Amino acid sequence: LRKAEKAAQLEVAAARERAELQLVEGNRRVANSLTLVVSMAHLQAAALPRGEARDAIEDFATRVYAIAQVHKRLYTSQDIRAVQLDSYLSELVRDLHRSVTSQKSITKITFDCPPLRVSIDRAISLGVILSELITNVGKYAYPDDLRGAVRVRVHCNDGKAARLEVEDDGVGIKAGAPDGTGVGTQVMDALAHSLNGRLEMIKLERGTRAILHFDVVLLPAR
Repeated sequence: LRKAEKAAQLEVAAARERAELQLVEGNRRVANSLTLVVSMAHLQAAALPRGEARDAIEDFATRVYAIAQVHKRLYTSQDIRAVQLDSYLSELVRDLHRSVTSQKSITKITFDCPPLRVSIDRAISLGVILSELITNVGKYAYPDDLRGAVRVRVHCNDGKAARLEVEDDGVGIKAGAPDGTGVGTQVMDALAHSLNGRLEMIKLERGTRAILHFDVVLLPAR
């Protein structure tokens, strides 16, 4: 009986290891495939003249990139259940700064976030919303030859409620929202709803502050 019990335990451990390896490999393939989609989208955008069609494809590529980064972190992490939100968003902000800097509108992006571990779905939603907000700053806050900084902060008050803030020193918003096709706003509203949250746009004396209020479901360290 002891031998049978030990053999069963070894079999369960081996099966668990196989399942985790398969999940890691699945995330790796998803990340690579999404990265390929992003690259093809950028190539297609570069072949188009400047205008709405080109901007739409670039926006699509930015959203997909945010999702790809989550899967990349999953296959390079020892914990495949959750994402370290602070490091994920920090890297995402850094990469977005490089892409927006090519437009020469955003001079600097500062980032501040406490150590937080969240589920995969919540990390994806937050990453896509942050990408939309920073992209909007590059498009609307600093038009023409204006340039300026962006400040990104994540606050977690009591372990249940949190907020993501994106603030700029630009020209401000009109009628509570930036100009555009409205697709980005629809995407953010849908993702905010999935987080049981809401998005608020505040016109400042100089610039705009976007605040995403959301419920945070923290996961313990493994």
